[in-house]
Amino acid sequence: MPVNVAAFVLLLVTFAAVALSGARPTSVATLVGGGSLRANAISLIATDITLGTGLVYLFAGAQQNGWLFVLIPICTAGGYFLQAVYVDRILPGRLKSAPNLLSGLNTDIENATGRSTAFARSVSLCLVATFALVLGFEIFASSSIITPLLTTSTDTGPQVAVSLGVFIVTVLYALIGGIRATHRTDFLQVPLAAFAVLGIAWVVLRSPAVPTTSPPPSGTPFSLGVNILTACLAAIATQFYSIINWNTAASVGARNQRALFRTVGIGSGTVLFVFVLLGLAAKTRGMDFGGVVNGLAVIVHSPGIPERIAGLTVLCGMAAILFTTTDALVIAAVHFVVQNVLPPIPEHSERQELRRARKVGAAVFSTSFVVLVALNYLRPDPFYVLLSMVAGIGAFAPLIILAGLLSRRPERLAVISNTVVWSYVTVFLVVGFANAIALKIAPHASTALSLAAMIMGSLGAATLWGRAQHLPSDVYASIVG
Repeated sequence: MPVNVAAFVLLLVTFAAVALSGARPTSVATLVGGGSLRANAISLIATDITLGTGLVYLFAGAQQNGWLFVLIPICTAGGYFLQAVYVDRILPGRLKSAPNLLSGLNTDIENATGRSTAFARSVSLCLVATFALVLGFEIFASSSIITPLLTTSTDTGPQVAVSLGVFIVTVLYALIGGIRATHRTDFLQVPLAAFAVLGIAWVVLRSPAVPTTSPPPSGTPFSLGVNILTACLAAIATQFYSIINWNTAASVGARNQRALFRTVGIGSGTVLFVFVLLGLAAKTRGMDFGGVVNGLAVIVHSPGIPERIAGLTVLCGMAAILFTTTDALVIAAVHFVVQNVLPPIPEHSERQELRRARKVGAAVFSTSFVVLVALNYLRPDPFYVLLSMVAGIGAFAPLIILAGLLSRRPERLAVISNTVVWSYVTVFLVVGFANAIALKIAPHASTALSLAAMIMGSLGAATLWGRAQHLPSDVYASIVG
């Protein structure tokens, strides 16, 4: 077995051993929640350090759009800071202490309308479905980067093997060890990820400057501005619908939520800014990300001992970046499905509830597995696949923000009826379906569809806000009656 392949296998085993070294969760609460503020902050920052949806996207975007792409990490940090203000100044105390934000809002809406609502259940299912797709995409995109560091073969078999290996290991330790297992691996992932970034910077800065081969930005200045605007809005909106954020916030308690989001905003913004700087540095040397991977592969496969050690360190760091996303996603998905979608079973023991939660996690990973197999078979352009997956979900951010604003006077939540909820779900499904078609016909339309979803969601939220301000007491009484 080649040394680099052996190192990768050893890393997989090490991650599983570290994750499962502590006590096993004994209930659903300890499976999906817990840990200190520091551990949860590091976990959330580590989750934001991704390969396919983070490093490659920002690296390529900086090459295409130059310094304008610095706005993305700034807006990501800004989104976290806005969320810190949101939970500290806007949300009432009862929502801060709820199992998660959607669950608390669901209770308030039912109290305001006097009837059952589909709010938490529907929004949670849409979010979980989207993040299951993103999980499959992230493993697919990341394995295509890691595989050249393991083998010189150009066949798709090694990439599929890497995808499945990472997939199986993360399933095992995330579902068996729970959130505390992911926290234990995060402290291993962060320093390894730093080595990977240093390795990429070393390859970029040592490469000779050549005439740039990066194509100029396509389209008119107006279309370029729309693309950047959409990316910035998405960077902010993501924080308000991300299941990862609300799962982590529920773990740290009401008093620490503001500090959590501010810390993660600074940490994530800094890391993503470094990713953009790497892309800008590579642009001046005419090097795309494929060139960076080739440069890293030369180091990994070189015969020299110092170069080989450095290359293996970078390889482990790249693999660690992949782990940072996959394990946290399943924990958050389990939390939202168990808490917001499945009805409680009072007569069941904690062990039976825990077994059911793990089955939910297995179902999420099974969906992601199907997506992963399809992506490995079809091998589409990863960037437009990503845009297609997340386009419709942006519509929910304005609805979630609105619900939090109205919760200060709970009776106003009566305007969020089931009709409203299903309207947003319809937008999500229609835009997602349209993106699936556009992926084959006109991939560049994904940006416009993403922006359209956010605009429709915002217009709907603005309309509901106006209705809530003019809701007379007698009308409210008739609604709840």
